[in-house]
Amino acid sequence: MFTYSDHHADDAALSSCGTGGLGEHGRAAQRLERQAAARKVLLAHRIGQAIFDDMLCLDPADLHPGVGNAAEKAAVGEVSLQFGVSRTMAGRWMELGTMLADLPRIRIAFLTGDYTLNRVTILAHALERLDPDLRETAQDTAIALAQRPVTDTVLRDLLDELVITVDPDQAATDREDYADRYLDLTITNDGQGHTAIEATVPAEHGIHLRTRIDTLIEQRLCPDDPRTIGHRRVDALADIHALPGAHLQCRCGLPTCPKRRPGETPPDTTAQPNTTQQPASTLVLERRPDTIARLRGHGAIDPAHADHIAAMPGVTIITTPGPLTPGPLAPGLVTPGAGALSPTTPAAVPVDPTGHGGYHHPPPGALTYTPTTALRAQILATDRYCRYPFCGMPAHRCELDHLVKFDHTNPSAGGWTLPANIAPLCTPDHHRKHLGRWIPHMNTDRTITWHNPETGQSLTTYP
Repeated sequence: MFTYSDHHADDAALSSCGTGGLGEHGRAAQRLERQAAARKVLLAHRIGQAIFDDMLCLDPADLHPGVGNAAEKAAVGEVSLQFGVSRTMAGRWMELGTMLADLPRIRIAFLTGDYTLNRVTILAHALERLDPDLRETAQDTAIALAQRPVTDTVLRDLLDELVITVDPDQAATDREDYADRYLDLTITNDGQGHTAIEATVPAEHGIHLRTRIDTLIEQRLCPDDPRTIGHRRVDALADIHALPGAHLQCRCGLPTCPKRRPGETPPDTTAQPNTTQQPASTLVLERRPDTIARLRGHGAIDPAHADHIAAMPGVTIITTPGPLTPGPLAPGLVTPGAGALSPTTPAAVPVDPTGHGGYHHPPPGALTYTPTTALRAQILATDRYCRYPFCGMPAHRCELDHLVKFDHTNPSAGGWTLPANIAPLCTPDHHRKHLGRWIPHMNTDRTITWHNPETGQSLTTYP
Protein backbone atom coordinates (compact mmCIF):
# COMPACT_ATOMS: atom_id res chain seq x y z
CA MET A 1 0.00 0.00 0.00
CA PHE A 2 2.81 2.42 0.91
CA THR A 3 5.91 3.31 -1.06
CA TYR A 4 7.77 4.77 1.95
CA SER A 5 9.63 6.99 -0.49
CA ASP A 6 6.92 9.04 -2.24
CA HIS A 7 5.19 10.80 0.65
CA HIS A 8 2.56 12.45 -1.56
CA ALA A 9 1.63 9.09 -3.07
CA ASP A 10 1.32 7.54 0.38
CA ASP A 11 -0.85 10.43 1.55
CA ALA A 12 -3.10 9.96 -1.48
CA ALA A 13 -3.29 6.21 -0.80
CA LEU A 14 -4.44 6.88 2.75
CA SER A 15 -7.13 9.28 1.55
CA SER A 16 -8.53 7.06 -1.21
CA CYS A 17 -8.20 3.51 0.07
CA GLY A 18 -11.23 1.48 1.09
CA THR A 19 -11.69 0.00 4.55
CA GLY A 20 -10.87 -3.55 3.52
CA GLY A 21 -7.46 -4.77 4.61
CA LEU A 22 -6.54 -1.63 6.55
CA GLY A 23 -5.59 -3.63 9.60
CA GLU A 24 -3.27 -5.84 7.57
CA HIS A 25 -1.51 -2.81 6.07
CA GLY A 26 -1.30 -1.21 9.51
CA ARG A 27 0.27 -4.31 11.05
CA ALA A 28 2.81 -4.44 8.20
CA ALA A 29 3.75 -0.82 8.89
CA GLN A 30 3.95 -1.57 12.61
CA ARG A 31 6.37 -4.45 11.99
CA LEU A 32 8.58 -2.20 9.87
CA GLU A 33 8.56 0.38 12.64
CA ARG A 34 9.68 -2.23 15.17
CA GLN A 35 12.37 -3.51 12.84
CA ALA A 36 13.68 0.02 12.39
CA ALA A 37 13.68 0.58 16.16
CA ALA A 38 15.69 -2.62 16.68
CA ARG A 39 18.31 -1.58 14.17
CA LYS A 40 18.48 1.92 15.63
CA VAL A 41 19.11 0.61 19.16
CA LEU A 42 21.66 -2.01 18.10
CA LEU A 43 23.50 0.50 15.89
CA ALA A 44 23.58 2.94 18.79
CA HIS A 45 25.07 0.23 20.96
CA ARG A 46 27.75 -0.52 18.37
CA ILE A 47 28.67 3.17 18.08
CA GLY A 48 28.84 3.56 21.84
CA GLN A 49 30.81 0.34 22.28
CA ALA A 50 33.39 1.49 19.76
CA ILE A 51 33.90 4.75 21.65
CA PHE A 52 34.05 2.83 24.94
CA ASP A 53 36.75 0.49 23.60
CA ASP A 54 38.77 3.41 22.19
CA MET A 55 38.67 5.18 25.54
CA LEU A 56 40.00 2.09 27.32
CA CYS A 57 43.06 2.20 25.06
CA LEU A 58 43.98 5.75 26.13
CA ASP A 59 46.70 6.45 28.63
CA PRO A 60 45.03 7.31 31.98
CA ALA A 61 47.25 10.39 32.13
CA ASP A 62 45.41 11.77 29.10
CA LEU A 63 42.07 11.70 30.90
CA HIS A 64 40.79 14.58 32.98
CA PRO A 65 41.50 13.86 36.64
CA GLY A 66 38.49 13.17 38.83
CA VAL A 67 36.23 12.06 35.98
CA GLY A 68 34.76 8.68 36.89
CA ASN A 69 33.54 6.19 34.31
CA ALA A 70 35.09 8.28 31.57
CA ALA A 71 34.75 5.60 28.90
CA GLU A 72 31.08 4.98 29.67
CA LYS A 73 30.29 8.69 29.74
CA ALA A 74 32.07 9.23 26.43
CA ALA A 75 30.12 6.37 24.85
CA VAL A 76 26.75 7.66 26.06
CA GLY A 77 27.64 11.21 25.04
CA GLU A 78 28.57 10.14 21.51
CA VAL A 79 25.31 8.20 21.06
CA SER A 80 23.41 11.24 22.35
CA LEU A 81 25.03 13.50 19.76
CA GLN A 82 24.86 11.04 16.86
CA PHE A 83 21.12 10.40 17.30
CA GLY A 84 20.02 13.74 18.75
CA VAL A 85 18.55 12.26 21.93
CA SER A 86 19.07 12.93 25.61
CA ARG A 87 21.91 11.22 27.45
CA THR A 88 19.32 9.39 29.51
CA MET A 89 17.81 7.87 26.39
CA ALA A 90 21.24 7.12 24.94
CA GLY A 91 22.16 5.33 28.16
CA ARG A 92 19.03 3.18 27.96
CA TRP A 93 19.84 2.16 24.41
CA MET A 94 23.40 1.27 25.42
CA GLU A 95 22.17 -0.77 28.37
CA LEU A 96 19.62 -2.63 26.24
CA GLY A 97 22.19 -3.39 23.55
CA THR A 98 24.56 -4.81 26.17
CA MET A 99 21.84 -7.08 27.60
CA LEU A 100 20.73 -8.28 24.17
CA ALA A 101 24.30 -9.34 23.37
CA ASP A 102 23.71 -12.25 25.77
CA LEU A 103 20.16 -12.97 24.55
CA PRO A 104 20.59 -14.04 20.91
CA ARG A 105 17.09 -15.43 20.32
CA ILE A 106 15.41 -12.36 21.75
CA ARG A 107 17.77 -10.13 19.76
CA ILE A 108 16.78 -11.87 16.51
CA ALA A 109 13.08 -11.64 17.39
CA PHE A 110 13.59 -7.90 18.03
CA LEU A 111 15.23 -7.49 14.63
CA THR A 112 12.41 -9.49 13.05
CA GLY A 113 9.89 -6.96 14.38
CA ASP A 114 8.19 -9.19 16.96
CA TYR A 115 8.54 -6.73 19.84
CA THR A 116 8.20 -3.05 20.55
CA LEU A 117 11.18 -1.31 22.12
CA ASN A 118 9.43 -1.22 25.49
CA ARG A 119 8.51 -4.91 25.35
CA VAL A 120 12.01 -6.11 24.50
CA THR A 121 13.36 -3.91 27.32
CA ILE A 122 11.01 -5.64 29.79
CA LEU A 123 12.18 -9.04 28.52
CA ALA A 124 15.86 -8.17 28.74
CA HIS A 125 15.64 -6.72 32.25
CA ALA A 126 13.73 -9.76 33.52
CA LEU A 127 16.19 -12.31 32.12
CA GLU A 128 19.20 -10.24 33.17
CA ARG A 129 18.26 -11.05 36.76
CA LEU A 130 19.01 -14.77 36.25
CA ASP A 131 22.27 -16.65 36.35
CA PRO A 132 23.56 -17.17 32.76
CA ASP A 133 22.79 -20.90 32.78
CA LEU A 134 19.26 -20.35 34.09
CA ARG A 135 18.82 -17.44 31.70
CA GLU A 136 19.47 -19.72 28.74
CA THR A 137 16.79 -22.20 29.80
CA ALA A 138 14.27 -19.43 30.61
CA GLN A 139 14.72 -17.57 27.33
CA ASP A 140 12.32 -19.71 25.29
CA THR A 141 9.61 -19.46 27.94
CA ALA A 142 10.02 -15.69 28.07
CA ILE A 143 9.69 -15.49 24.28
CA ALA A 144 6.48 -17.54 24.40
CA LEU A 145 5.03 -15.27 27.09
CA ALA A 146 5.93 -12.14 25.11
CA GLN A 147 3.99 -13.46 22.10
CA ARG A 148 0.72 -13.49 24.03
CA PRO A 149 -1.79 -10.66 23.49
CA VAL A 150 -1.21 -9.12 26.92
CA THR A 151 -0.29 -5.63 28.08
CA ASP A 152 3.29 -4.83 29.04
CA THR A 153 2.21 -4.64 32.69
CA VAL A 154 0.80 -8.18 32.58
CA LEU A 155 3.91 -9.41 30.75
CA ARG A 156 6.09 -7.95 33.49
CA ASP A 157 4.04 -9.84 36.08
CA LEU A 158 4.35 -13.10 34.11
CA LEU A 159 8.11 -12.63 33.82
CA ASP A 160 8.37 -11.89 37.55
CA GLU A 161 6.59 -15.19 38.17
CA LEU A 162 9.00 -16.93 35.80
CA VAL A 163 12.08 -15.51 37.60
CA ILE A 164 10.66 -16.40 41.02
CA THR A 165 9.91 -19.94 39.85
CA VAL A 166 13.36 -20.46 38.36
CA ASP A 167 15.35 -18.86 41.20
CA PRO A 168 13.32 -17.69 44.24
CA ASP A 169 16.42 -16.77 46.25
CA GLN A 170 17.69 -14.50 43.47
CA ALA A 171 14.25 -12.89 43.23
CA ALA A 172 14.37 -12.03 46.94
CA THR A 173 17.87 -10.60 46.56
CA ASP A 174 16.76 -8.54 43.56
CA ARG A 175 13.85 -7.12 45.56
CA GLU A 176 16.19 -6.03 48.36
CA ASP A 177 18.69 -4.52 45.91
CA TYR A 178 15.87 -2.67 44.14
CA ALA A 179 14.79 -1.19 47.47
CA ASP A 180 18.34 -0.05 48.20
CA ARG A 181 18.54 1.73 44.82
CA TYR A 182 15.07 3.13 44.28
CA LEU A 183 13.06 3.33 47.52
CA ASP A 184 12.37 7.05 47.78
CA LEU A 185 9.74 9.77 47.94
CA THR A 186 10.26 13.15 46.31
CA ILE A 187 8.09 16.25 46.49
CA THR A 188 9.08 18.84 43.91
CA ASN A 189 7.63 22.04 42.55
CA ASP A 190 5.54 21.55 39.42
CA GLY A 191 4.06 24.09 37.05
CA GLN A 192 1.29 26.63 37.63
CA GLY A 193 0.93 26.34 41.37
CA HIS A 194 1.17 22.57 41.73
CA THR A 195 3.53 20.07 43.31
CA ALA A 196 4.61 16.70 41.95
CA ILE A 197 4.80 13.77 44.36
CA GLU A 198 6.68 10.68 43.18
CA ALA A 199 7.47 7.64 45.27
CA THR A 200 8.69 4.07 45.06
CA VAL A 201 7.38 2.12 48.05
CA PRO A 202 6.98 -1.57 48.96
CA ALA A 203 4.10 -3.25 47.13
CA GLU A 204 2.11 -3.77 50.32
CA HIS A 205 2.25 -0.06 51.14
CA GLY A 206 1.09 0.88 47.67
CA ILE A 207 -1.82 -1.57 47.80
CA HIS A 208 -2.88 -0.24 51.21
CA LEU A 209 -2.87 3.37 50.06
CA ARG A 210 -4.67 2.59 46.81
CA THR A 211 -7.36 0.66 48.71
CA ARG A 212 -7.89 3.51 51.16
CA ILE A 213 -8.24 6.02 48.33
CA ASP A 214 -10.66 3.80 46.38
CA THR A 215 -12.71 3.10 49.52
CA LEU A 216 -13.01 6.78 50.40
CA ILE A 217 -14.13 7.66 46.87
CA GLU A 218 -16.71 4.86 46.94
CA GLN A 219 -18.06 6.02 50.31
CA ARG A 220 -18.19 9.74 49.58
CA LEU A 221 -18.83 10.29 45.85
CA CYS A 222 -21.72 9.32 43.61
CA PRO A 223 -21.33 8.54 39.87
CA ASP A 224 -22.51 12.07 38.97
CA ASP A 225 -19.57 13.78 40.67
CA PRO A 226 -18.10 15.99 37.90
CA ARG A 227 -14.42 15.45 38.76
CA THR A 228 -12.14 13.23 36.72
CA ILE A 229 -10.87 10.07 38.39
CA GLY A 230 -7.49 11.77 38.75
CA HIS A 231 -8.99 14.74 40.59
CA ARG A 232 -10.96 12.40 42.84
CA ARG A 233 -7.82 10.51 43.82
CA VAL A 234 -5.89 13.70 44.57
CA ASP A 235 -8.71 15.03 46.76
CA ALA A 236 -9.07 11.66 48.53
CA LEU A 237 -5.33 11.54 49.26
CA ALA A 238 -5.51 15.04 50.75
CA ASP A 239 -8.49 14.04 52.91
CA ILE A 240 -6.75 10.90 54.18
CA HIS A 241 -3.77 12.96 55.33
CA ALA A 242 -5.98 15.70 56.81
CA LEU A 243 -4.33 18.43 54.75
CA PRO A 244 -5.55 21.99 55.33
CA GLY A 245 -9.00 22.55 53.86
CA ALA A 246 -9.23 18.99 52.55
CA HIS A 247 -12.58 17.23 52.81
CA LEU A 248 -13.82 14.88 50.13
CA GLN A 249 -17.51 15.27 49.43
CA CYS A 250 -19.66 14.87 46.35
CA ARG A 251 -19.96 17.87 44.02
CA CYS A 252 -22.82 16.62 41.86
CA GLY A 253 -25.11 19.27 43.39
CA LEU A 254 -28.16 17.02 43.11
CA PRO A 255 -30.61 17.14 46.02
CA THR A 256 -31.14 13.40 45.58
CA CYS A 257 -27.42 12.54 45.76
CA PRO A 258 -27.17 9.18 47.58
CA LYS A 259 -23.80 10.15 49.08
CA ARG A 260 -24.87 13.54 50.43
CA ARG A 261 -25.20 13.61 54.19
CA PRO A 262 -27.94 15.77 55.75
CA GLY A 263 -26.75 19.29 56.44
CA GLU A 264 -23.35 18.67 54.91
CA THR A 265 -21.49 21.85 54.01
CA PRO A 266 -17.93 22.44 52.89
CA PRO A 267 -15.58 22.61 55.90
CA ASP A 268 -13.56 25.64 56.87
CA THR A 269 -9.82 25.75 56.34
CA THR A 270 -9.13 23.88 59.57
CA ALA A 271 -9.17 20.26 58.52
CA GLN A 272 -10.43 17.55 60.81
CA PRO A 273 -8.82 14.13 60.80
CA ASN A 274 -10.48 11.73 58.41
CA THR A 275 -12.80 9.44 60.37
CA THR A 276 -13.92 7.43 57.38
CA GLN A 277 -14.17 3.78 58.30
CA GLN A 278 -11.03 1.91 57.28
CA PRO A 279 -11.41 -1.15 55.11
CA ALA A 280 -11.30 -4.29 57.24
CA SER A 281 -8.32 -5.56 55.28
CA THR A 282 -6.36 -3.89 52.51
CA LEU A 283 -3.95 -6.72 51.73
CA VAL A 284 -5.02 -10.03 50.24
CA LEU A 285 -2.35 -12.70 49.91
CA GLU A 286 -3.15 -15.65 47.65
CA ARG A 287 -1.17 -18.81 48.35
CA ARG A 288 -1.07 -22.36 47.01
CA PRO A 289 1.62 -24.95 47.66
CA ASP A 290 2.24 -25.57 43.96
CA THR A 291 2.22 -21.99 42.68
CA ILE A 292 3.91 -18.68 43.35
CA ALA A 293 2.24 -16.50 46.01
CA ARG A 294 0.48 -13.43 44.71
CA LEU A 295 -0.36 -10.12 46.37
CA ARG A 296 -3.75 -9.14 45.02
CA GLY A 297 -3.52 -5.88 43.14
CA HIS A 298 0.24 -6.28 42.58
CA GLY A 299 1.12 -9.71 41.24
CA ALA A 300 3.69 -12.43 41.86
CA ILE A 301 5.95 -12.08 44.89
CA ASP A 302 8.87 -14.20 46.09
CA PRO A 303 8.39 -16.64 49.01
CA ALA A 304 10.34 -14.53 51.51
CA HIS A 305 8.22 -11.48 50.69
CA ALA A 306 5.05 -13.56 51.02
CA ASP A 307 6.11 -14.76 54.48
CA HIS A 308 6.81 -11.16 55.52
CA ILE A 309 3.39 -9.96 54.35
CA ALA A 310 1.61 -12.97 55.90
CA ALA A 311 2.98 -11.98 59.31
CA MET A 312 1.61 -8.42 59.06
CA PRO A 313 -1.58 -7.55 60.97
CA GLY A 314 -4.82 -7.21 59.02
CA VAL A 315 -3.74 -9.37 56.08
CA THR A 316 -6.29 -11.69 54.51
CA ILE A 317 -4.66 -14.93 53.41
CA ILE A 318 -6.54 -16.91 50.79
CA THR A 319 -5.63 -20.48 50.04
CA THR A 320 -6.69 -20.57 46.43
CA PRO A 321 -8.71 -23.60 45.33
CA GLY A 322 -7.55 -26.35 43.04
CA PRO A 323 -7.85 -26.39 39.26
CA LEU A 324 -11.25 -25.96 37.70
CA THR A 325 -13.21 -29.16 37.28
CA PRO A 326 -13.48 -29.97 33.57
CA GLY A 327 -16.68 -30.98 31.89
CA PRO A 328 -17.10 -34.26 30.00
CA LEU A 329 -15.68 -32.75 26.79
CA ALA A 330 -13.04 -30.60 28.47
CA PRO A 331 -10.39 -32.87 30.05
CA GLY A 332 -7.13 -31.56 31.40
CA LEU A 333 -7.82 -27.95 32.36
CA VAL A 334 -4.57 -26.37 33.47
CA THR A 335 -3.86 -25.62 37.08
CA PRO A 336 -3.56 -21.95 38.08
CA GLY A 337 -0.18 -20.63 37.02
CA ALA A 338 0.82 -23.65 34.95
CA GLY A 339 -0.07 -22.04 31.63
CA ALA A 340 1.97 -18.95 32.48
CA LEU A 341 5.22 -20.90 32.67
CA SER A 342 4.82 -23.38 29.84
CA PRO A 343 6.98 -22.44 26.82
CA THR A 344 4.76 -24.44 24.48
CA THR A 345 1.03 -24.99 24.59
CA PRO A 346 -0.47 -28.17 23.14
CA ALA A 347 -3.26 -27.81 20.65
CA ALA A 348 -6.46 -27.06 22.53
CA VAL A 349 -9.80 -28.56 21.63
CA PRO A 350 -12.75 -26.13 21.63
CA VAL A 351 -15.21 -26.70 24.44
CA ASP A 352 -18.86 -27.42 23.60
CA PRO A 353 -19.93 -24.31 21.58
CA THR A 354 -23.41 -24.38 23.16
CA GLY A 355 -21.90 -23.19 26.45
CA HIS A 356 -23.00 -26.39 28.21
CA GLY A 357 -19.47 -27.64 28.85
CA GLY A 358 -20.24 -31.01 27.30
CA TYR A 359 -22.85 -31.90 29.89
CA HIS A 360 -26.09 -33.49 28.71
CA HIS A 361 -27.87 -32.43 31.90
CA PRO A 362 -27.10 -29.23 33.84
CA PRO A 363 -25.06 -29.84 37.01
CA PRO A 364 -26.00 -27.99 40.23
CA GLY A 365 -25.85 -24.21 39.83
CA ALA A 366 -25.56 -24.30 36.03
CA LEU A 367 -29.00 -22.74 35.50
CA THR A 368 -28.46 -19.95 38.04
CA TYR A 369 -27.20 -16.72 36.49
CA THR A 370 -24.90 -15.63 39.34
CA PRO A 371 -21.87 -17.92 39.88
CA THR A 372 -21.52 -19.48 43.31
CA THR A 373 -18.89 -18.14 45.69
CA ALA A 374 -16.87 -21.32 45.18
CA LEU A 375 -16.97 -21.05 41.38
CA ARG A 376 -16.02 -17.39 41.53
CA ALA A 377 -13.03 -18.21 43.75
CA GLN A 378 -11.92 -20.95 41.35
CA ILE A 379 -12.12 -18.67 38.32
CA LEU A 380 -10.27 -15.82 40.03
CA ALA A 381 -7.54 -18.26 41.06
CA THR A 382 -7.09 -19.40 37.46
CA ASP A 383 -7.84 -16.23 35.48
CA ARG A 384 -5.85 -13.42 37.02
CA TYR A 385 -6.75 -10.72 34.53
CA CYS A 386 -9.55 -9.73 32.16
CA ARG A 387 -9.56 -12.37 29.43
CA TYR A 388 -10.06 -9.90 26.57
CA PRO A 389 -6.89 -9.47 24.47
CA PHE A 390 -4.46 -6.76 25.60
CA CYS A 391 -6.31 -5.93 28.83
CA GLY A 392 -4.59 -5.87 32.20
CA MET A 393 -7.56 -5.28 34.53
CA PRO A 394 -7.17 -7.60 37.57
CA ALA A 395 -9.78 -10.35 37.57
CA HIS A 396 -11.13 -9.44 41.01
CA ARG A 397 -12.22 -6.08 39.57
CA CYS A 398 -13.95 -7.66 36.56
CA GLU A 399 -17.40 -9.09 35.92
CA LEU A 400 -17.77 -12.85 35.48
CA ASP A 401 -19.28 -13.07 32.01
CA HIS A 402 -21.05 -15.91 30.22
CA LEU A 403 -19.16 -16.33 26.93
CA VAL A 404 -22.27 -17.96 25.45
CA LYS A 405 -25.09 -15.69 26.61
CA PHE A 406 -27.24 -16.85 29.53
CA ASP A 407 -30.93 -17.08 28.62
CA HIS A 408 -32.95 -15.63 31.50
CA THR A 409 -36.28 -16.72 30.01
CA ASN A 410 -35.13 -20.29 29.36
CA PRO A 411 -31.87 -20.97 31.27
CA SER A 412 -31.48 -24.50 29.95
CA ALA A 413 -31.36 -23.23 26.36
CA GLY A 414 -28.64 -20.58 26.75
CA GLY A 415 -25.08 -20.80 27.98
CA TRP A 416 -24.77 -22.34 31.43
CA THR A 417 -22.99 -21.07 34.52
CA LEU A 418 -20.01 -23.43 34.28
CA PRO A 419 -16.21 -23.04 34.29
CA ALA A 420 -16.20 -23.79 30.55
CA ASN A 421 -18.52 -20.82 29.88
CA ILE A 422 -17.45 -18.25 32.48
CA ALA A 423 -14.53 -15.81 32.30
CA PRO A 424 -13.69 -12.43 33.87
CA LEU A 425 -14.17 -9.43 31.61
CA CYS A 426 -13.82 -5.80 32.68
CA THR A 427 -16.91 -3.65 32.09
CA PRO A 428 -15.67 -1.93 28.88
CA ASP A 429 -14.52 -5.24 27.35
CA HIS A 430 -17.76 -6.91 28.41
CA HIS A 431 -19.55 -4.28 26.33
CA ARG A 432 -17.10 -4.78 23.44
CA LYS A 433 -17.80 -8.50 23.45
CA HIS A 434 -21.50 -7.81 22.96
CA LEU A 435 -20.72 -5.77 19.83
CA GLY A 436 -19.80 -9.05 18.14
CA ARG A 437 -16.65 -7.78 16.43
CA TRP A 438 -14.55 -10.37 18.28
CA ILE A 439 -16.25 -13.64 19.20
CA PRO A 440 -14.81 -15.74 22.05
CA HIS A 441 -14.52 -19.54 22.13
CA MET A 442 -13.34 -21.36 25.26
CA ASN A 443 -10.87 -24.23 24.72
CA THR A 444 -10.22 -27.29 26.86
CA ASP A 445 -7.02 -25.82 28.35
CA ARG A 446 -9.00 -22.71 29.35
CA THR A 447 -7.38 -20.58 26.68
CA ILE A 448 -9.93 -18.36 24.93
CA THR A 449 -9.68 -17.80 21.18
CA TRP A 450 -11.11 -14.47 20.05
CA HIS A 451 -12.01 -14.53 16.36
CA ASN A 452 -12.80 -11.56 14.14
CA PRO A 453 -15.17 -12.89 11.43
CA GLU A 454 -14.64 -9.80 9.26
CA THR A 455 -10.83 -9.87 9.08
CA GLY A 456 -10.24 -13.55 9.87
CA GLN A 457 -7.84 -12.65 12.70
CA SER A 458 -7.64 -14.79 15.83
CA LEU A 459 -6.04 -13.93 19.16
CA THR A 460 -5.67 -16.34 22.08
CA THR A 461 -5.66 -15.31 25.74
CA TYR A 462 -4.35 -17.56 28.49
CA PRO A 463 -5.33 -18.33 32.08
